[in-house]
Amino acid sequence: MSTVYAMGGSNEELILQLCDPDPVKRGEAAEAIGVLHIYLALPQLLDAARDDADEAVRVTARQAVVSLMPSEEAARRAVAGLPPVPTAAPKSHATQREQAAAVIARFKEYVLDRKRHADAMISGTPEQKSEPSRGPQESDIVGPAVEYLETWGGQSAADLDEVGMAAANAIGAIARFLEVRPETAGIKYLSYGDANARVAAYEAVVEAEAGRQDA
Repeated sequence: MSTVYAMGGSNEELILQLCDPDPVKRGEAAEAIGVLHIYLALPQLLDAARDDADEAVRVTARQAVVSLMPSEEAARRAVAGLPPVPTAAPKSHATQREQAAAVIARFKEYVLDRKRHADAMISGTPEQKSEPSRGPQESDIVGPAVEYLETWGGQSAADLDEVGMAAANAIGAIARFLEVRPETAGIKYLSYGDANARVAAYEAVVEAEAGRQDA
């Protein structure tokens, strides 16, 4: 699959464009979100697919949802407000938070192992340089990320609190990083940096919430 990477600012502009008064611009935004695979726009895209006043926009948004879901059937169910996977457990705020935390934790383990490996290649012994990575691989993040995306049946952007939106942004960026092919090294590097930045923003929001609860 060929991919195109859009930096964070462009992503946010497209999400805002989904609410533009002009239905043509809303449709263009929905189409671009699908083409660029902007996973962090999934909550707003589902809102457009279900409730946009313009039928053409709804159709375009539904087609874009297909690009972001594990299958066409999963997309159809999500737009209908059902769990994308029929066997999925009923969604709850706590469950979604747990799934989000699991994806982000796995990504952080991957980042830490990648840093250890890079440090070993720079200053390690010959034995350390030849030692294979023992941490999680990109493929180990895919399963938890898909499980998180599968919670979006019936979900709306309006249902998310600050932590939930930060988690959606972080996991959307992680999913984008996972999708970029390794041979496109420059794009892979940019998507890796964006994922790390959004994970850091998520952790700051979680820390701030914890501080308010302790006050």
